[in-house]
Amino acid sequence: MTDRRRSVRVAPGPATSCDLLAPEGHNRWEAGLFDLSRHGACVLIGPRFQPGSDLVLELRGDRGGLAAHVQVVHSVIECPNGAWLTGVAFAHLPDVGDLEEFVRPVRGRPDSPASA
Repeated sequence: MTDRRRSVRVAPGPATSCDLLAPEGHNRWEAGLFDLSRHGACVLIGPRFQPGSDLVLELRGDRGGLAAHVQVVHSVIECPNGAWLTGVAFAHLPDVGDLEEFVRPVRGRPDSPASA
């Protein structure tokens, strides 16, 4: 099996939390951030979303937040608690510096997600 990842994934920082929202903002789902990269994220979320679904990923940290439009790439792993491990891709790549607050520091890694 070939790894299709375009950038390194990194664990979220301890103060990072996230939600997924419907684009029109009427529905909000609390999500657990599993990992984050320059191109997208993997979240643990209650409802299962179909690939191609458009959502907004809202990240929060100690110094602020970031809201980004994302598209569901896959939602194929159901966890024992009924939540789904869901991969989403950023519709527009965020600036490198905008992601740094939300990931654990990776020392000596030039390919860390915030710099890839």
